[in-house]
Amino acid sequence: MTRLKLTLILLCFMTMIQASNPFFEKYSTPYGTVPFNLIKTEHYAPAIHEGIRRQNAEIDAIINNTATPTFENTIVPYEKSGELLQRVNTVFGNLLSAETSDELQELAREIMPLMSEHENNISLNEKLFARIKAAYELTDKNKKVILEERKEKAFHTVYDKYVENSSTVLNTKMWDKLQVNLPKKVKTDSFFEVIDRHMEEK
Repeated sequence: MTRLKLTLILLCFMTMIQASNPFFEKYSTPYGTVPFNLIKTEHYAPAIHEGIRRQNAEIDAIINNTATPTFENTIVPYEKSGELLQRVNTVFGNLLSAETSDELQELAREIMPLMSEHENNISLNEKLFARIKAAYELTDKNKKVILEERKEKAFHTVYDKYVENSSTVLNTKMWDKLQVNLPKKVKTDSFFEVIDRHMEEK
């Protein structure tokens, strides 16, 4: 029971921290610009740690997906992963360059090793690479299939159009060469339809 209470207290504490951290909320500023006036130095480290945790969970979801690796279920979620982390790093990096201070420099020395380790863990993740490689090979194979299908469709379109045009020309030439008294029931201008429908009638 005591462990449950501690867990609940910890969750409440983390929720309070996140609620007061601008990085954990959608920016309510005009055009979604960064609210620099609300961001304090102590906001960066918790956001970095949470960003790492979230991206790790996103990567785990990709590599634990039992479906065949595809562009949609592997590449797309990989590209979208780490949104919070990227957002925090962008703000911190710009501020560190433009308005650096001893406090920011000290923070950088703390979080840079964490970021390097995190990036290496992703880059060297063999299971993730295997899925990306499989998705790439499948996509490359699909490209060839799609290309062949498009080539075949284009060929048939050109061929059918050519045959249609040739038949029209041939139909006109046939009428020019043939004189026949057609019964009134003939309601077509096609020489071939006349042959099929009327010329063999007795």
